[in-house]
Amino acid sequence: MIDRELDRLATGRGGVMYLEIDRAGDDFAALDRFRGVVGSSGDGPEPELIEFMRVGVAGDVAAAEYVRFRLDGTEQTFFATHNPSPTSDQPRVLYDDCVPTYFPPETVIPLATVRQLMRDFALRGEWSHVTVWLAHEDMVA
Repeated sequence: MIDRELDRLATGRGGVMYLEIDRAGDDFAALDRFRGVVGSSGDGPEPELIEFMRVGVAGDVAAAEYVRFRLDGTEQTFFATHNPSPTSDQPRVLYDDCVPTYFPPETVIPLATVRQLMRDFALRGEWSHVTVWLAHEDMVA
């Protein structure tokens, strides 16, 4: 599923996808670009913990954000991929395709690296520390 969706985004106009770890069988609650809870589908119980990856893809580059967020405010963890040497000619990578906003250039890395990060997240249920990352407070460029 991860490979199919990443390939679709990479060969099309690009876009954003989410990969959620649903540990409690609760509903997915979405966060807006300012990390405010904007609602859920209403199909399940209100989640206590939101844990997911947001991935933006543009051709052969991508950026990823890991979010672990307790709705009671006791835990807020935000990591993102890190590129210590972004170039001025790299493509802009969407952070939110509903309200076009973009990942900061210093978070854009090769798609192959983000693909492996997503696979690790899906298989192990945690953010891989093999990929270079930084804690990020402001994700919108």
